[in-house]
Amino acid sequence: MNNCAFLLILAVQIYAEGIEGPTAGCTFDEDSEPSLCDFTQGEEDDFDWQLFRTHNSPYASFDLLRGSYLLVNSSQHAAGHRAQLLLQTLSENDTHCVQFSYFLYSRDGHSPGALRAYVRVNGGPLGSPVWNTSGSHGRQWHQVELAVSTFWPNEYQVLIESTVSRERQGYIAIDDIMLLTYPCYKAPHFSRLGDEEVNAGQNATFQCVASGRASEAEKFLLERHSGDVTSTALVKHLSHRRFVASLHVDSVQCNNQDLYRCVTQSSRGSGVSNFAELIVKVPPSPIAPPQLLRAGSTYLIIQLNTNSILGDGPIIRKEIEYRASQSPWSEVHGVNMVTYKLWHLDPDTEYHISVLLTRPGEGGTGPPGPPLVCRTKCAEPTRALRSLTASEIQSRQLTLQWETLAYNLTRCHTYSVSLCYRYATTGGGGGHNTTVRECLAVEHNASRFTLRDLPAYHSIQVRLALANPEGKKEGREVTFQTEEDIPGGITPESLTFTPLEDMIFLKWEEPVEPNGLITQYEVRIISQLRERQTLSLLLEKEIHPWSPMFDHGDMLSPLSETESTITVLLRPALGRGSPISTYQVVVKEESGWKVKRELGVQDCYPLPMSHGEAQARGTPHYYTAELLPSSLPEASPFTVGDNHTYNGYWNTPLDPRKSYLVYFQAMSNFRGESRINCIRIARKAACKDHRRALEVSQHSEEMGLILGVCAGGLVVLILLLGVIIIIIRKGKPVNINKTPITYRQEKSHMGSMEHSFTDQSTLQEDERVALSAARMAHTCSMRGEQCSSVNESSSLLGGSPRRQCGRKGSPYHTGQVHPAVRVADLLQHINQMKTAEGYGFKQEYESFFDGWDCTKKKDKTKGRHETLMGYNRHRVKLHPLLGDPNSDYINAKYIDVRDFISIERALERELKWVRPILTPAIVRAPIRVSGHRETRHH
Repeated sequence: MNNCAFLLILAVQIYAEGIEGPTAGCTFDEDSEPSLCDFTQGEEDDFDWQLFRTHNSPYASFDLLRGSYLLVNSSQHAAGHRAQLLLQTLSENDTHCVQFSYFLYSRDGHSPGALRAYVRVNGGPLGSPVWNTSGSHGRQWHQVELAVSTFWPNEYQVLIESTVSRERQGYIAIDDIMLLTYPCYKAPHFSRLGDEEVNAGQNATFQCVASGRASEAEKFLLERHSGDVTSTALVKHLSHRRFVASLHVDSVQCNNQDLYRCVTQSSRGSGVSNFAELIVKVPPSPIAPPQLLRAGSTYLIIQLNTNSILGDGPIIRKEIEYRASQSPWSEVHGVNMVTYKLWHLDPDTEYHISVLLTRPGEGGTGPPGPPLVCRTKCAEPTRALRSLTASEIQSRQLTLQWETLAYNLTRCHTYSVSLCYRYATTGGGGGHNTTVRECLAVEHNASRFTLRDLPAYHSIQVRLALANPEGKKEGREVTFQTEEDIPGGITPESLTFTPLEDMIFLKWEEPVEPNGLITQYEVRIISQLRERQTLSLLLEKEIHPWSPMFDHGDMLSPLSETESTITVLLRPALGRGSPISTYQVVVKEESGWKVKRELGVQDCYPLPMSHGEAQARGTPHYYTAELLPSSLPEASPFTVGDNHTYNGYWNTPLDPRKSYLVYFQAMSNFRGESRINCIRIARKAACKDHRRALEVSQHSEEMGLILGVCAGGLVVLILLLGVIIIIIRKGKPVNINKTPITYRQEKSHMGSMEHSFTDQSTLQEDERVALSAARMAHTCSMRGEQCSSVNESSSLLGGSPRRQCGRKGSPYHTGQVHPAVRVADLLQHINQMKTAEGYGFKQEYESFFDGWDCTKKKDKTKGRHETLMGYNRHRVKLHPLLGDPNSDYINAKYIDVRDFISIERALERELKWVRPILTPAIVRAPIRVSGHRETRHH
């Protein structure tokens, strides 16, 4: 037993010798080392601590323990008074522990007061106590450890404070204040606490990692540098001697930015970490709004304009937030460029666009910057207005209605609706038809309108147009028919009467405004005898069935022609009491026999048939196009065979080897009835190789100039010789010097259009062409061959003559309506005609009359054709005068081209008897020139 006790004492002694002693401390004994104890009394307290030694106080209270220590007698001080003791400032490099003993005792068990320990860092504020206790703890000493984790270059100071209780009984004492160079045994040591950076408005979390023994009663606190304490903590044990405490600061704002440290508290001591900074960053926000670079109907291009910001950086992300002004939604798009384009926007809509900036960390996105308020442009209307109908039809007005307007149709808040209408009126006195057009503005958001002051019993074509600043959409033209009304009066000027022996012959024209189909006229005869008698006669008028009517007159000539196409002029038809429903262009393969008359109503083509159906059935005609009346408001060119599709009908190219007839027909559907009318508008001849083709070679421009100069000189010589021969035949002396003068005078009489030898050469060339044509005609008559006719629509006033395939055409556009050729311009016209390979005099001459045969003689008469005064004449068809059945023609003379110099005087001689008869009408008399060309003289 004694041996065991000896070994235990020896082990304790060896352990005690191996442990390094304290580097500083205060035992308050008389023999203690003064250099190890360095403390001062506080200056901001109410009284000082008292150094008490029992051997110096023989009459001390028995409640006190023996020894030397610092003492506070609560009974000697007022309640709440404090005494502070400041230990020396410490700046350690390694783990250490501050240790001291305390004594709190009152005989009757009342609390003598409170004892607190503070740790001040770097001379800062005192803060909150890291350890405290109060009450009566018995008549004995208790030991406390402070594990302070503050190291060099920082320094800290421990302050011990006592406060007198309200009972003012008992004693408070401290002793044995030591700075140990090893870890505390009763208090945990914290690892280094790092700074925490958060964005404003977010929660900050400090992870306090500690090692040592921690009891269940241990309190974990987060102490702010200013002294505020947060007690919310979540402790997680990593091992039996290591744990982590998570301490939170909720909804951090800029005023929460400060130094924070972790503190553990227990009755045995306290652990204190270093101060770490809580850094609060303000999320960035632009100072200026974005800039608008370009605006479209569905997009906006903006520049972010983020050079100046409010808040903290760095900026790691930029975003665009936009919304419509009247919409609750908003969208955010990430942006990685200085400019950005917003797509898929609504037209004519106001948008608010802001820029969002984001810095690192949760909640780093700042508030939106100042908004850019801008508006997209209007977009073109989606489509035209539909459902145009008539809700009420009267004789003089139409009440129309259409679909209700909506934004998805107008695509703009600023728009206009116009109602355009037109109708044809017949001019008085047999004048031409005129078209009245007018457009009216419709009120905003209106879907109903009334047209007033319309003519009765007329077809009214109405079209709606929807327009905004970016475009216009016009609807299809819809035709309405006004009701009948009382007919207008007969103009007195049109009423004529012829008194006879027993009757009066009356004649009048139809009223200018019939306002419907006139069924009867009433004639009132007032007698001038003694007794005034009135006789009323009701005259029934012959009613012609309504149907479309064409105002083409004679068949027009094509505008142009190629091997597989022909371009014609389509004119709208007259409804004659019913609206035109549709137009068709009909192509028919021409058979071997010629059609001698225009088609009637019964000869039209009411059965729709496409080109493919016609081929399958073997039918010679087919619809090549179907047109709506709205697509033909006025005369327009149309190309037959352009290989396009019109309302489901393929406009197939024409076969060059075949001849075709082209018809234009109109159809009216009114009150359950359908009427149709058609007219032949062109004939397309087959393109074949003809022996009568013009044999004019093509030369280059340089060779033509050379040959022209040579030919010009030759022509001058021939003309001089011709003049000499003529003078010799007439028995007149030859005057060579006057010949050029006479020639120039005659030439000046024709005009000043010819100024070169080339123009003169064309006269001789024309003679050669005429002689060649005569020889060809003689050859044709010898062989008994009959020459085929050319396109019956060909003429000088717009015909399209037959030409050889692949040859160059006339200098005039094929089918162009040529004006009548003046006599002064005849030489130039001859030059132009000679340059055409397929449009020569001979071909044109043979195309004047249907079935012209070269075996027939020129002087062969037909109908009222006769020979007068030794001249060969031919009948010219004119418009008949009223009451004169023999005024529809005149007799014209054939004039040889060799007499071209005197042709104007000849015309004056031949036509002088026509002028008094036809004045003031315009006379167009055909003049046959050497059997090759027909000109017209006004």
